[in-house]
Amino acid sequence: MPSKSNSSKSSYSPNKSSQSSPPLRVQLRKEAWRLGKTVGKVAWHWAKNQEPVKRRLDQLEEKLEETKSKARTKLHSLEQEFWAWVESLEAEGYIESPHRVGPSLAMCYERLGVDAQVSNEALRKAWRKKMMACHPDRFAQDPIALAHAEERAREINEAYQRIQKSRGL
Repeated sequence: MPSKSNSSKSSYSPNKSSQSSPPLRVQLRKEAWRLGKTVGKVAWHWAKNQEPVKRRLDQLEEKLEETKSKARTKLHSLEQEFWAWVESLEAEGYIESPHRVGPSLAMCYERLGVDAQVSNEALRKAWRKKMMACHPDRFAQDPIALAHAEERAREINEAYQRIQKSRGL
């Protein structure tokens, strides 16, 4: 009876020549890729200098610039619409926009020297008192003091208006 040989197992044993084959294969693939890339570049340079290809490239560049211009115009339009919407929300008192530069509400109360819980009448009295103390007409003879008083009066008025707007007055 013939003995069963173990033919299902591979008797592959690597030798020196088969070990160098994979790197050679890899090198050949890399070289073929480089050659293909070079051939592709040469073909592209040749093709782009052909008159029909040049015309089509010019058309595509014009279309690209036109599309960029339309996109910029649309973006600008959308931005204007957005800020108009934000301003309408501000005007209706729904939001206080963070893009506005100005004093915080707490700072406005501090400028007028009152608490946030003060009544509207007391707020008005505090505003009048501050305005009378730094009214620019009181400093007409001194240009430096006048400039300081104008700035201070502007800050006080701004604070008062901000508080009124937040209270819906």
